[in-house]
Amino acid sequence: MAGSSSDNRLDSWKEIAAYLRCDERTAMRWQDEGLPVHHVGGRGRGRVFAYNQEIDAWLAGAKPVGPSSATHQESVAAPSLGWLARIPRIVQSGILAALAIGLYASVAFIWKATTAGPLASVTLRDNKFVGVSKNGKTLWTYSLPADLAESPPTRPPAIAYIGDLQASGGRQTLVSVPMPGGLRSEMLANERELYFFTETGRLLWHFQPKEILTFGSGDYGPPWPIRVWLVYRAAAQTRIALVVHHNVWWPSMLHLLDGQGHELGRFVNSGNIFALAFMDTTAGPRLLAGGVRNHEDEVSGMLAVLDGNLISGGSPEQPGSGFECKSCPAGRPLRYLVFPRSELNRLDPNGYNPVILISLYEEGVKVRSAEAEVRDGERKTVADGIFEFSRDFRLQRASYSDGYRELHKRWEREGRISHSWEKCPDRFGPRLIRSWDPQHGWIEIHPNAGRR
Repeated sequence: MAGSSSDNRLDSWKEIAAYLRCDERTAMRWQDEGLPVHHVGGRGRGRVFAYNQEIDAWLAGAKPVGPSSATHQESVAAPSLGWLARIPRIVQSGILAALAIGLYASVAFIWKATTAGPLASVTLRDNKFVGVSKNGKTLWTYSLPADLAESPPTRPPAIAYIGDLQASGGRQTLVSVPMPGGLRSEMLANERELYFFTETGRLLWHFQPKEILTFGSGDYGPPWPIRVWLVYRAAAQTRIALVVHHNVWWPSMLHLLDGQGHELGRFVNSGNIFALAFMDTTAGPRLLAGGVRNHEDEVSGMLAVLDGNLISGGSPEQPGSGFECKSCPAGRPLRYLVFPRSELNRLDPNGYNPVILISLYEEGVKVRSAEAEVRDGERKTVADGIFEFSRDFRLQRASYSDGYRELHKRWEREGRISHSWEKCPDRFGPRLIRSWDPQHGWIEIHPNAGRR
């Protein structure tokens, strides 16, 4: 949700919800809580629109700032200068001259800051962060520590969020430092640490995960590259969710921070997390994490449903297994869903079916798992698992995308599959989902069971 210039306008509920990373119903409900949405022709009629800058300010609990905000002026009494009469004239002249110089310097500074424009982006050049205005002017620089083992690569930071995250009336910057070359650099977001600055470039806090986790299979420590991140609002406060993963093996951690950089909780998963989403429900805010779960039997897609205010604990694992976390904080997710691999996924060289996308819509949540993919030049055929849940996370439908049937028929012709699509047990969709919650433990859900 980076960006805050006045011309970054969102022209529908769909665009507003996408910017907030929530569904349209939630965005409409947030309007009643002060979300700055403008109506053409009055509320309840015509089109709606919103500005990124106003939403960023509201997310942090500040008053909206933007092209449509009213300007308020307060009258402040000027200090009396009667005390000057008690000072000799020559001293008076010196004092007045100093005041004039100070006033000129202050006005010049304000004019310079105004003409430079607000902070629009942050880049990384020559081991320095550079804050840049919309017109390309350098506003500030910050040098990274010179004793780093290896300088970060020269590429834009994958995380660069600008907004009022501390409800201070200013604009802060959340920006990342990329991992040095050679460390899983194929990842889209592969950052090693975060820096949090004021609009003028003053460092407020810094985050770099250095934990050592102990599992039944041994210890796993840094480096912990940052893979996924999400900024959202819960309990009238800004939340920053960060997923870090082990650089070589399967453990991952989801850290939840507030706008001051304080850790509010941590969730550990025995497998990588690839997707995050936030949803406001009648039962409270929910943070959704999707990826894979490593298990002795196989690696499968997963979805964890977490309390959006406070997370803690780890994925539910079998006691005594190599994937059981021995050093994790107490607690478990509100719900944990596992999507076993499909027939096509077992033939796909990727080896597992991660949840790669969590989409929110008015009726609930749609989760996609990557089952198989084939490329022919520029053409790509993708087979996905599609799992639809209500807003209280009851399964509504489980199916496969059209690409699943297309790839099945292709692999029939190539001799990789011995039965026809018409006799495939997966033709109606996924056959099994495993679900865990604190009340029931592990249970099995058999979608499409009556369609065999």
